[in-house]
Amino acid sequence: MPEVIQKTNCTNCLFKSLVFNKLNDSELDFLDQFKIEKIYQKGEIVVNEGDTINDFLYIKTGLVKLFKTGLDGKDHILSVAKPQDFIGFLSMFSNTNYQYSIATIENSTLCFINVPALKKLIENNGVFALDILDKMSLAVDGILDTRISLCSRNLRGRIALLLLYFSDEVYHKDEYILPLARKEIAGLIEMTTENVIRILSEFRHDGLIEMDGSEISLLNKKLIEAISTAG
Repeated sequence: MPEVIQKTNCTNCLFKSLVFNKLNDSELDFLDQFKIEKIYQKGEIVVNEGDTINDFLYIKTGLVKLFKTGLDGKDHILSVAKPQDFIGFLSMFSNTNYQYSIATIENSTLCFINVPALKKLIENNGVFALDILDKMSLAVDGILDTRISLCSRNLRGRIALLLLYFSDEVYHKDEYILPLARKEIAGLIEMTTENVIRILSEFRHDGLIEMDGSEISLLNKKLIEAISTAG
């Protein structure tokens, strides 16, 4: 079960400028009454597909995966969300129930903001409403761009793109702990687990990466970038 932190302050939050910079202090004080933070351990379920949407979710720290369970019983990862990402936009205004599940892939802290309270702010603050629409559009575009980029590449190109994503967009360094298991990587980039293992082994044999369990180092980033670009 997640640890719940009831007392948080939007006015002094380091992420205010990224999320709620169009709200004045009184609106932020109002928001404080309807917001909590929850701390999750790696591997915990945040919401299940079909759950009622009661809150808008925002990632402060950590990583989560959005996924759907197919008819084959396998989990198909839609996207990986990182700090400063919104993970409630895709369903909040169009459905009353989540169309996907959310689980942590690292220890994570998430903000839960009551949807009726957020909608009240949207109704009363047109600039904030436009900003929310802009962030929704960027979130959807990001998922579409990622899916198209992955589907347009061959197997080696998909692995290269994923390694660069974690290096450049998530951890901002060339040595990191790969947060996804091989099976999860396969579910994200639409490959078999065997192919993921094979291509990572090829990358290691070719001197592109070094791996020790989940620890990975990108040794030849320029060549990995070339593989990703060539697709």
